Amino acid sequence: MKKLFIIVILIILAVSSIFAYDTSYTVKQDGTGDYTTIQDAIDAVSNNTSAIIYVYGSTTAYTGTDNTNLTWNGSNKHIWLRGVEVNGQKPKITGYAPVSRALYLSGSSINNTDRISDFEFEFDAYLSYSTTIYNGIAILIENGAAPIIEDCIFSDAWIVGNNYACGGAIFCDGPAIIRDCTIKDFYSQEMIGGTGLTIKNGTTVENCIFENLYSTYCAGSRTGPVGVAVYILPSTSGDINIKNCIFSGNEIESLGDTGIIYIEADTNNTDIYFTNNIFTDETPNGSIVYCKNITGIASFVNCAFYDNGGSIFSIDYSNDVFADYCLTDESGYGYNYTPGANCLIDTDPELNSTTYQPIWTSTAKSPCIDSGDPTLTDNDGTRSDIGAVCAITHKYDLIELPDPSEDNGYKWVSFPSLDVVLDDEDIAENVLDDVLDVTILDEFRAETYTIEWDIDEWLHDYEQLSRTDGYIFKMLDDAEFDISGFKVADNTTVTLYADPNENWLGYWLEETQTLADAFGDEWENGNIYSIKHQDWCAFYKDGKWVYETQQSGRPALTLSYGDMVKVKCHNTISSFGWDNGTPEDPRSSSADPSYYTFT
Repeated sequence: MKKLFIIVILIILAVSSIFAYDTSYTVKQDGTGDYTTIQDAIDAVSNNTSAIIYVYGSTTAYTGTDNTNLTWNGSNKHIWLRGVEVNGQKPKITGYAPVSRALYLSGSSINNTDRISDFEFEFDAYLSYSTTIYNGIAILIENGAAPIIEDCIFSDAWIVGNNYACGGAIFCDGPAIIRDCTIKDFYSQEMIGGTGLTIKNGTTVENCIFENLYSTYCAGSRTGPVGVAVYILPSTSGDINIKNCIFSGNEIESLGDTGIIYIEADTNNTDIYFTNNIFTDETPNGSIVYCKNITGIASFVNCAFYDNGGSIFSIDYSNDVFADYCLTDESGYGYNYTPGANCLIDTDPELNSTTYQPIWTSTAKSPCIDSGDPTLTDNDGTRSDIGAVCAITHKYDLIELPDPSEDNGYKWVSFPSLDVVLDDEDIAENVLDDVLDVTILDEFRAETYTIEWDIDEWLHDYEQLSRTDGYIFKMLDDAEFDISGFKVADNTTVTLYADPNENWLGYWLEETQTLADAFGDEWENGNIYSIKHQDWCAFYKDGKWVYETQQSGRPALTLSYGDMVKVKCHNTISSFGWDNGTPEDPRSSSADPSYYTFT
């Protein structure tokens, strides 16, 4: 009941946080909507109000007057331009710069309640060789505007002619959010930088794809175009975040200071964070990342670089550039740079070539899985992966083992989650690989065998570990190791054998329970009469349970995920399972404890 109450409260809070728009309009080119052009619908929204404008897709693109150069600047109105797919076709806006661009948003009155969702954009440009700056071929965001651009596709652009132009798809000089977008199949010539995207101010880019972007010779003072995918030229100290993005098949045909990502001339101490990105099949004719004259931090964490040409980094007068928990399939990271100690060097990422998800099958497991920054977590709550796409949902358990000064080095554990997908990964020598060291481990006991060192080998390390059994470590030094695996089902049952057997039983529920709740009906019928835990022992005597403990006070007898107990019963229980019910009145009862020291 308590859990349900908390869930209801969270739902109420989530719903209340959604911005409520005042009205809505529809735009359909066939005349069946409220309007046939997008700007007419925008103009219908009164000042100081808000609206969702649903723009319907069709076989004909939205183009020309009142469908391009869209804007609602300076009117203190908030608008969500929301595309509606029709027969699988998003609404498409097309145009030709410098005559038109799709959208222009300017000023701090534009905030995250202003959104552009589910559109396609196709804009070509033929710009003169003048000194006129033309930025944002499709979308221009400036002067601190902060809209959300999401679920949009920018494709098939041909941009030539002006060596001052930046931002082939989007030029963003504001703390906007760009997410779940694809920028692909662009060709640019004589463009200064950012064939895909140019960022100047506190922008967040997440879950986006940059692919098949091509840029060639720039006629200006530079020897080459810069940042074919992303050009970062910070104008304020607001953090810039690029995360969970895929950069694939991008190319620069030029010489000099070039990069798929180019960061330069930051005098504002802007911090720039690249987290969980993939760079593959890139041809930079220089470096994938070029950092020039930046004064803030440029951080690359959990990024994968593989199957690329050129070096990964070129660092030019930039001190605070670092990469850690990253992967490269090459032997180094590039010019003037040494990677962090936690990077994987010269390693195949083993990612799916289509989905970029880490491979996890019976024959292969990606080294990217659970190898990222341990302070970050994936959506399933596990330690972060390297790369832009999370591995299949699984569990990540960190097993911490004591030195002999604590409990004489003993640790009772169970492994509710093991890798049961990759062949032989649940064999003891693989699970315990990090601690199978004669200076660390004295012995590892299971109910029916012991792994221990004998002359020149570990005995019984070929045994298969179980997700329902309990085990005991005897340590010579403290240690830890991790397990990436799949939890045994809550409703799993096992056999508990009668006297004289002592059943070494793991606890695999994620819910901590009292003994009475965990053992359910078996707690009260007297068949189970002895339960031993590392910290306490419980005995059924004279019709009730009593216990001994090494802990002070009167601690509750509980079982938590990964615990292990030794259980004895008078008669065999052929189908024992943990009872994960939550009765209102705890059934636990015990006499006052006596105290002992565990050995």
